[in-house]
Amino acid sequence: MVEQTGVVVRAPTPSLVAWCLEQEVERGTALGAAAHVRYRGEVVIDFACGRRDEHQLLTATDIVPWFSVSKIAASVAVARAWEVGLFDLDEPVASYIPEFRGGAKDEITIRHLWTHTAPLLAVDSAVNTSMSWKEAIRRICAAEADGDAGIRVGYLGHSGMLLLGEVVARRSGTDFAGFFAREVAVPLGLRSRLGGPAVASDLVDVPFIDTAATNVRFDAAAGFPSNCVIGPISDAGALCQLILDGGTFQGRAVLRPETVMALISPQHAGLVDQRLLMPVTTGLGFALDEFDFGRYCSKRAFGHGGARSSVAFADPDADLSVAIFFNGNCPLREHVRRINAASSAVYCDLGLADPADAGRDHQGPFGLVI
Repeated sequence: MVEQTGVVVRAPTPSLVAWCLEQEVERGTALGAAAHVRYRGEVVIDFACGRRDEHQLLTATDIVPWFSVSKIAASVAVARAWEVGLFDLDEPVASYIPEFRGGAKDEITIRHLWTHTAPLLAVDSAVNTSMSWKEAIRRICAAEADGDAGIRVGYLGHSGMLLLGEVVARRSGTDFAGFFAREVAVPLGLRSRLGGPAVASDLVDVPFIDTAATNVRFDAAAGFPSNCVIGPISDAGALCQLILDGGTFQGRAVLRPETVMALISPQHAGLVDQRLLMPVTTGLGFALDEFDFGRYCSKRAFGHGGARSSVAFADPDADLSVAIFFNGNCPLREHVRRINAASSAVYCDLGLADPADAGRDHQGPFGLVI
């Protein structure tokens, strides 16, 4: 029997979402799992099951690492900086970071960083949270570009968001973590923060299950905007709801509607990502219509996945925002299956899809189809 915390508020009981999460705990792909769902602006699912570690149950309010779901939070903060005039979208990065200059780098703009079309795949592979922010920026600036800007898509795990964060920090006069707190987290009443100790009593330490650990241990203290946000997974859902509602969350405005539309409008569509080897459609920092949003998402759905652990997204056609967390990095094929199943179950629970309907296939990374 899988222990449960939290509640399924208004979705059917038994809930298919809850069942999907419990099944993964029983299968052993995760120690625990959590889901937070809003439908038409109201919380309908706030559920957790299983364990955070061998001693404690996982709860829906636990502080968890978001991994690359952090790019949602970072993009909201960068968008806020754009709104207040700290940078121009199509200005070369070198205008704000002079040491990022030379050869093809001179043509790389803020937009290229934000849409994964900056030719920085080679150096991106050499940047990780074992190094300081300062050292990471130094390495990126010292590296040569590996192509022409805007020609191809290649998912940038760290370098794009790091450079964006550096631009915001230099132009605002405050570090990016402080800017995120001041302009986004505090106004919205979020508990999430960028950076912090990697091992702390309030932070879930996500294990690797039946898969090799990464060479570099995740360290939230690095404060990278690409993957170092920590907080309740419900906060990720709140940020997606903010975008869904045109830049306002529970009466608190952070972004203008026109800025929000820019974030979730396709900047390119269907190009094959050179790192993930799958066709992608991308807004400004947001993935659009992706496999981890489920089989029933509309083509306007937007959000971001996080490692082999989590996803947060919203679907304008369904008036829905979703955040799902698995406490376990499992093999990629298993994660693609479980995250797609859990996201799909949300639509079924709310009567937006019939489980008998196969929905739409999505191309996943490295040739996986789900």
